[in-house]
Amino acid sequence: MAPDDTLRRAASLIRVSDGSSTVVIDRSQIVGIITEKAITAALAQAPNVESALDTPVRGLMDPGILYVNAGATPREAAGVFAACDLDALPVINNYGAYMGVLYRADLVGYMTRTMKMPSVAGMATPLGVYLTTGSVSGGAGSFGLFLTGVSLGVLAVLGRAIAVGIVCLLGYVPINVSIVYKLLPTVDWFEAKDLAIMILHLLAFRTLLRLSPLAGYHAAEHMTVHAMEAGEALTPGVVGKMPRVHPRCGTNILTGIVLFLLATSYVRDQGSLMLAALVAVLFWRSIGGWMQQYVTTRPPSASQLASGIAAGNQLVDRFHERPNYQEYGFARIWRMGLLQNAAGLVLVAWIISFLAERYHILWLIF
Repeated sequence: MAPDDTLRRAASLIRVSDGSSTVVIDRSQIVGIITEKAITAALAQAPNVESALDTPVRGLMDPGILYVNAGATPREAAGVFAACDLDALPVINNYGAYMGVLYRADLVGYMTRTMKMPSVAGMATPLGVYLTTGSVSGGAGSFGLFLTGVSLGVLAVLGRAIAVGIVCLLGYVPINVSIVYKLLPTVDWFEAKDLAIMILHLLAFRTLLRLSPLAGYHAAEHMTVHAMEAGEALTPGVVGKMPRVHPRCGTNILTGIVLFLLATSYVRDQGSLMLAALVAVLFWRSIGGWMQQYVTTRPPSASQLASGIAAGNQLVDRFHERPNYQEYGFARIWRMGLLQNAAGLVLVAWIISFLAERYHILWLIF
């Protein structure tokens, strides 16, 4: 801000900053600093607060300010902060030109590797845990993310095979048809068969997924993210106590979509569709949490927990190397890992479609 700017503007700039002061600049040179303490003192003594807010800061700024040179090391900057009570210091170059502001909290976070990170997302892979902020990442790489898609596709196919196999075996069980028709005279048996396959498919997929290493890595991913968000140390003793359910897990969104699709599969009128949408909106997160707890995660092994911790530490290291680095567009989408995951699913789907057409295995097609 300039020397002729008002106290009102100074208060606004301080309010949106991370400190309790703002720098006063004239022709690219720092001429002073205005603090919250100076503003409150002026307002406390002013006969009219509104009039005082419209006065320039020139008469209230402190011209004898400390600063940090742009070439200073973190330890040198820490020494300057230790000699004053300020929570923010201006940064200048060798010519005295203003370069920016260094906040004490950011310096302490950088030196102690505890800087506040953006939201962390992640994914379980057969090769370990993958974590990312969208700009930096740690843990398993793109090949691991691709294998996640392949693994989910294979588990879905195996679940389908188990479901179809059970239904076929039940077809050989001797049943008194007349009794069944008397008990359930209105049942469409072709539709019932498809429904039975779908239910058995979901149960088989759930069982296979929970038995697979993905479930343990998925739990380790959530537990590591919980520890990072709580500001806790990434150690086995701390991370191991964290919950396996996370509110931002994609399982919640997928559960909401499945709830809606299942409900709308058996209704046709507009009122029922609205009711189905309402049920999905109200219960997607609670049912998604249950799914995480009992379907998509299981208590991780020591090695799986170690994988999550290693991914978390690597992510923290890379973030502190470039804390202001941001990726955009395709690079950010790629960093999230969804494209690699989708590529694995597409590959499995193509192979299954090819085998189904070549060998006439129609039950392979969902």
